[in-house]
Formats: sequence, structure tokens, C-alpha cells
Amino acid sequence: MPAKPSQIDRALKKQGLGGIDDPTLARQFAFLVKDHEHFRKILLGSPPEKRHALYETLRVEIEGIKRFVPKPLDVYMAEGADLAARKEQGQVAYEASDLDRLATDAIRKAQAIKEKKGLLKLTCRTCDREQSFIGNSAVEAYAAARVDGWRVAIQLMQESVLCPRCSLASHA
Repeated sequence: MPAKPSQIDRALKKQGLGGIDDPTLARQFAFLVKDHEHFRKILLGSPPEKRHALYETLRVEIEGIKRFVPKPLDVYMAEGADLAARKEQGQVAYEASDLDRLATDAIRKAQAIKEKKGLLKLTCRTCDREQSFIGNSAVEAYAAARVDGWRVAIQLMQESVLCPRCSLASHA
């Protein structure tokens, strides 16, 4: 039984989003999309006949908030088919390869350079985890890193950074 519009409206508002009639609802949804994998899961979970419209609506909004540059729809669909085939064969779920991470970093860097923004790439001194941050300036990129839990550590007069996991472990 499909949900009534009033139920959908209440559910959206309960989650802190605008209602059905809110003109910024698509942007609010796009802001919730974390990365390519999350976007692919959303697309694959939608009915095939509505997938293209959903993709186009969210793609424009995701590009507008500059979280990441969405891939073409057929790439997401091919990745989904590959994941389904791997799952059927009993293989381990798809893990981002080094090439995937390099490509994502390259896209972020190119986007930051194109828009003359601050780009910050941090490597944890303890576990070698790497993460890139983008801001309108270097100060904003550092602020984004701090919000994500990255911390500056000074040891023997040398400054280094700790990822959120290692930062919490060092305080335990």
C-alpha cells in the first residue's frame, strides 16, 4: 500500500527536512548524499523507470554543493551490475581499489584548482590513513578537517596529524 502524501510529508519533517512542497527539498536530499557509493545505492534502490529523473535532479544539486563530481548514470549502473555479479558468485563486496582512490583524489584536486580553493591532504602519523579536504581557502580546508575529527599532534617539536580514530585512541 503506497504511503499517502501527508504521511510522506510528516516523515520528511520528522527527519528535519522540508515538506513535500518545499522547493529546496532536492538540494536537502543532495546534501545527505555522502559519496559515489552512497549515490549508487540510492540510484539502484529507485524504480528503474524513475532512475534517470532521480539521477538528473540529484546530479545538478550535488554539483551545486560541490561535495563530489557525480559520474554518468551508466557508470553507476555498470558498477551496480558488477556488484550484483560479485555477490552472486560469492565474492567479497566491492572495495575501493587504489586506482579508485587515486581517481577520486585527482577529481577533487582538479576541482579545487579549477575553482582556486584550498586543498588539504592529510596523512595520519599513526595508521597512514589519508583524507583530502577542500574549502574556499586553506583555513576552511583545515576547519573541515577539524570538524571531521583530525587533530594536530606535536611530538618532539614536530607537528603531525592524527585521524579521528587514532586521535580518540591517544586520549583513552
